[in-house]
Amino acid sequence: MPHDGHRGSRFARLSIALAFVLMALVQSAFGQILTETDSLGFEVDLEDTSTVTRDSLPAKVVAEKTELLDPVALMNGGNLRQLVGYKPELVMYPDMLDRVGGFAQTLGQWGMPYQRYLYGTDAANFDTGITINPITGAENAYMVDPEHGMRYYDTRTPFLNAYYSQGKADAVQMRVDLAQNVHPLVNVGALYYRRQSNGVYTNHVTDQNTIGVSSNFHTQNDRYQVFAHFLMQNHKDQINGGVKLASDGTLFNTTSQPVGLDGANLQRASKALGVQQFYRILGDSFQTTHSLYAYAGFLRDRFQNNFYDLAIPASVNSDTFIVYPNVGFKNYFNENMVLRHTKANAGLSYRYQKGALRYAQRAEFAQEWNAFIKSRDTLNFLRNTILLKGDLNLDPMTRALEVKWTYRLSHNQLFRPETYAEVEAAYRIGSPVLDYTYKYSNHSLNPTDSTTVTKEHRPLGIVLHTLSYGRNPTLQQSYGTGFFGSNFVGNDSLNNRRINHFSLGLELLGKSRWSLGGGEVEGNRLRVSVFSTRQKGLIYFDGDRSFQQQAYNRYAGWFGAEVKMRVHWKSLFAETEIVAQGFGSNSDSLATQFSTSQPRFYSKTSIFFDKRNLKFAKSMRFGLDYWYFSSYDTPFYDPSLQAFYRHQSSTPYNQFGYPRADVWITVHVKRVHLFLKFINLLEALPQAGYFTTAGYPMQVRQLQLGLNWTFFD
Repeated sequence: MPHDGHRGSRFARLSIALAFVLMALVQSAFGQILTETDSLGFEVDLEDTSTVTRDSLPAKVVAEKTELLDPVALMNGGNLRQLVGYKPELVMYPDMLDRVGGFAQTLGQWGMPYQRYLYGTDAANFDTGITINPITGAENAYMVDPEHGMRYYDTRTPFLNAYYSQGKADAVQMRVDLAQNVHPLVNVGALYYRRQSNGVYTNHVTDQNTIGVSSNFHTQNDRYQVFAHFLMQNHKDQINGGVKLASDGTLFNTTSQPVGLDGANLQRASKALGVQQFYRILGDSFQTTHSLYAYAGFLRDRFQNNFYDLAIPASVNSDTFIVYPNVGFKNYFNENMVLRHTKANAGLSYRYQKGALRYAQRAEFAQEWNAFIKSRDTLNFLRNTILLKGDLNLDPMTRALEVKWTYRLSHNQLFRPETYAEVEAAYRIGSPVLDYTYKYSNHSLNPTDSTTVTKEHRPLGIVLHTLSYGRNPTLQQSYGTGFFGSNFVGNDSLNNRRINHFSLGLELLGKSRWSLGGGEVEGNRLRVSVFSTRQKGLIYFDGDRSFQQQAYNRYAGWFGAEVKMRVHWKSLFAETEIVAQGFGSNSDSLATQFSTSQPRFYSKTSIFFDKRNLKFAKSMRFGLDYWYFSSYDTPFYDPSLQAFYRHQSSTPYNQFGYPRADVWITVHVKRVHLFLKFINLLEALPQAGYFTTAGYPMQVRQLQLGLNWTFFD
């Protein structure tokens, strides 16, 4: 696809025009929800609605604001209804990669696949909920998870949300969400999400589209709930295999980077239909001690992963930057794989609450039918899963105990059973603060009514997180070897990988305060923790095929300490996140492979000014974000397998420590969030640019701007 200099401007006009057309036609909205966490990852309760539920409302009809209906929260015994909300720090990061926490190794441009590392271990093993390619196991931040990524609303007033941003290289992102209650008990909604760029690489083009429709119904007393959606996604990336590893000055002083290949295309397409329904067997008002839900769901989706390159040059295996290491001497490459997936699940969700004790438990059984298709060859993959997930909150007068747990056991006919067990716990100490009481108008009540909530302050906490995960090899690793048209050849030598993670820390929490215009301002925070992460049975790509370490008792792991801190004085805030880590292994070969693959030091610091209730705006925030990581050997990337690997036949590419700084400002005027961001301010200081993955330079200095406009509320 050729580069079109006017593409971005045309797309900008079309995007805004589409938003207004949708507003005029539908006069409604399906507001985009962003995760309510502060920029350090601490959970934030913007409004505590636990003292009021729908069953305790007056019988009169009231005009409600737009609310999020969350089937996942309902499935876990949580609060079904939440107000639609926004946070400025999330609005100003329109690209999902900027919002993903931890050390990020990206391929440098919108639409490219990426891999994250948390404390020395690849984040897919942490079961984080980011969409995982069902064939390759690669992470993708931009594919909407059909099972958990759809949102449902209950709005009696028309509501439309439009979101738009644009940056360098025609990097454009737009989202329009809309919904409307066609009946007081029935809501319908639609989603359109597009991302496009002409990248910093020669002929690099990204065009990603997502369209979804949803509906939900609930009875008058909320005893029965049903949620349904249909989702279509089509992501196209002309990725070209990266750039040749020339000098930094040669790469970063040119407008478009010279690529090693051309004609390489990756296309991901998905269609999904899902239904979830819930029936309340026992009552669920705030005064009810016992609550019991039965639920059942059905999901049918089709995922296609197609990679092809029609113009592989003869020098493919002799370039400085090695790509397609398994291509050999062929001059045509095409990998087209399809996964047809059907899932049926059913379960019970129970909640008990009385006095200072709240307990919830979810039990689920799921059966999945998968057909893994390559050319005309089909591999059937059957899986059944038992899931137990619960939480416990014990909050007497002077202390509080919070525990969350997850246990999952999956059986299939291709691999050994897959197990996942995780526990998160916090023990908090401190007496209630009696003057920490406030009143607000609850969204479920008449605007003239109010409710009183007493917040309890626990200044000292001990936090624990541990998990053990035995993960199956990916279908690509075990059965995807070969070229288009070849039969499946299983690799029986691959066993489950085992990851064990443990972290323990102390947390000091300052008391939050309430601004004059409403809303909570988080207090000072400090969390110090130590961690250890180890993997056994590592499967890695060595430039030819997937291999697993020979002795299963050999491990590779990282250990270290993490500090998270947030301090503020009046309207000035400072937040920092620092990780220092080291490597350990009982295998010399694994030490050679992985000991230098991670930075030993990583930090992110934000300093910003936050002012509320100005004459011209509801809020304004401006500041600086600063990152720094120490030197490490960057991994190589095979675009055909969407896999990172350590190169064996030559010296790995070393990236020395590099600082990056972004400056930004966000303003909230009426219903509009505006942001302006200048990224990579320090480019050429001290070097022209940098890589986090060999052959894929990060974005150069550029200006980004955008808006989020909620037309109706």
